[in-house]
Amino acid sequence: MSSAPSRLASLFWSCASFSLYPRVADSPLGRSVSYLLILACVAALGVAVFFGTQVVPALRAASRVLPELTLAAGQLVVAPNAPTILYDDGAHGMLLVRLAVDQEPPAVERRYDAIITLRGGGVDAELCGRVFHAVWPARWSLVVQPLDAVAFMDSWWMFLCMVVFAGAAAWFFVTRFVHALVGSLLGAIMAGPTRGASFGRAFNLSAYAVTPGTLLMVALLWANAFWHFPPALLQWNWAIYVVTTGICLAGAVSALPKRPWRGPMPPLSALPPDEPAPPPLRANENPWADRGQSPRNNRDRGPWAKG
Repeated sequence: MSSAPSRLASLFWSCASFSLYPRVADSPLGRSVSYLLILACVAALGVAVFFGTQVVPALRAASRVLPELTLAAGQLVVAPNAPTILYDDGAHGMLLVRLAVDQEPPAVERRYDAIITLRGGGVDAELCGRVFHAVWPARWSLVVQPLDAVAFMDSWWMFLCMVVFAGAAAWFFVTRFVHALVGSLLGAIMAGPTRGASFGRAFNLSAYAVTPGTLLMVALLWANAFWHFPPALLQWNWAIYVVTTGICLAGAVSALPKRPWRGPMPPLSALPPDEPAPPPLRANENPWADRGQSPRNNRDRGPWAKG
């Protein structure tokens, strides 16, 4: 069996050819775990670059119109005449940043991929149809001036990208490791008897089979920045990932060579009959009456032929 390609090269070959999977099936488990770590870092890098090039400019634009904010005892207070819409990217509908402290902002007329709302009790973030809520710390007490927000975004935007990279890498690694464990159980159950897919071999296959779906999710994120897809496509991106991973895992298992099948033993009646037993000797009969069959004259009967 030829050696497996490098981990970075496997990112391409796991998507391009099923011939890679038999080469990595018998690899050590540590190699598959380290491969998942590299996959998580590559996917997180794509997310961090997307955040730095698409989201950070929007946050910097929102910070320039941010009014004075006062946070006291876990409640956010703004001036009564503060604007409700801090950033709106226009017709694309990718990001909307708004305030909803004293009054609710106007209803959203079109679908946004991300809506960040600063409320009196916390922050609401709606990402691709999923809503996340975080409350303000009860012990925080500070006043944020408009110039402070601008200076923070100008000085700390790179730090924000690093935080996004670290969080995305941890999320991708943990989720893909769990998915590889689930895939290894399914692969061992389905292909264990016919192709010898033990738990360890199935885990190696699953660790590489999650690559196409993971990279496809990052590619959809980037493509949506240029072509605004229907909302359902991003809301159901997890289903696309599951289908893609399932197809790749089935192809990886099918690429393993089949084990030689051992059929059941035939019944004794089907076996060829043994040689007939010689007739019993009669009384006073010399068994070596035929000297041609005597061990002494048979050269094929070992040391008797030398006597």
